[in-house]
Amino acid sequence: MLDTMPPGTFMQFRVFLGEASGADSHQFRLIENKLGLRTAFMTNENPKTKQTQYKDKFEGEERKALEIAVEETTLLQHVEKWLENITGLDNFIEQFRNVVKTMPANDAAQWESITDKEQHEKLRTAGDRRLSWRAYLAALCINLLRNQQEYQQPFKLLSLLIDIDCMLAKWRNNHLLLVHRQIGKKTGTGGSYGFDHLKTTTGDKYRVFVDLFNVATFIPIPQYVDLLTVKFDKMKISDHH
Repeated sequence: MLDTMPPGTFMQFRVFLGEASGADSHQFRLIENKLGLRTAFMTNENPKTKQTQYKDKFEGEERKALEIAVEETTLLQHVEKWLENITGLDNFIEQFRNVVKTMPANDAAQWESITDKEQHEKLRTAGDRRLSWRAYLAALCINLLRNQQEYQQPFKLLSLLIDIDCMLAKWRNNHLLLVHRQIGKKTGTGGSYGFDHLKTTTGDKYRVFVDLFNVATFIPIPQYVDLLTVKFDKMKISDHH
């Protein structure tokens, strides 16, 4: 309804919201923590109170619950452990490296960022990747072998994790556009920088499973996929599930 309302009409009752803000949603912050969003990115820039961290909005039991959630194993970490423990992964890595060697030399740098563990870790340290090297390659393996029976359910799981990120990203972007439409660049009701602050939450750093999106970068054209003729043992679901 709000996105069909003229800005002038919205302003007639905005004053009654006081300092209420979406940043006050304790449940939403818990969801972000439990999914595995990096807490360093969960800022709440407020020029009035000088608060910068999202936890500064909460006190007592609510703050304690958030701090506990930060220390618990996140969904992203559970997924990473599961991926690292699929059987046949070492065999896949060897076969995939052999396939990469047959590809055009001008693409070598791109492929080295995934076949070379050291290159991957540099990107991970820089914040450009989140999953471990083995987990990243396992996600690629599942994508490439998704038509094999033992990989169909794992592929469906990875797809559902991507769906979670997609829904959250769409929600953030829709919220951003709604705010821009209704209040322009006014300060947010909670004291944040409003539109400018929300704009910072729509990038890749606010997507928990962004690596699962980026795996598609390394899916070769069919003629190279066909070279991966090795059959893998049935995937073993690790104890970390």
